[in-house]
Amino acid sequence: MVSDVAGFPRVYAGNPGNLLALATFAVSGNACSVTSTSWVLLDTTGSWEVTFTVPQSGKVLVHLSAYVDINSVSYSGGWWLRDKATGLDVPNSGGTCIKEVGGMVTSWAIYVPNLVPNKRVTLQWVARVSSAGATLRVWGGAGGTSVCPAVMEVIEL
Repeated sequence: MVSDVAGFPRVYAGNPGNLLALATFAVSGNACSVTSTSWVLLDTTGSWEVTFTVPQSGKVLVHLSAYVDINSVSYSGGWWLRDKATGLDVPNSGGTCIKEVGGMVTSWAIYVPNLVPNKRVTLQWVARVSSAGATLRVWGGAGGTSVCPAVMEVIEL
């Protein structure tokens, strides 16, 4: 047994590393295209999101992973997180995910602190491009296709 002061057992508020939520996304046609220079939902239905209950620590790690490509090395594309309830972007939750034409699997691990414990939160996956003329494609393949599904995971910290 691990103890803190005077032999009393340590009480853990949660289980750091615990998977709180997992969502996978497959897209009809395999890709969502983004041409906006403002942060926008990856698809028009807003279905690229994940819902979880905030742990006692108020901190989570959100992992985004998908195959992405962009139409020119002159451009870049980015990912971000948005709180669905408030419509506000989560501070410091993203940045440039690609600046290569050939496409690649990209993963982000985003630290999200200062959440209200025990609150249900839905985070949406949003994206944008660096300038007009750019097209960012985020792929989410169904099982059996040559493209992996896009994934959002929320891990307790």
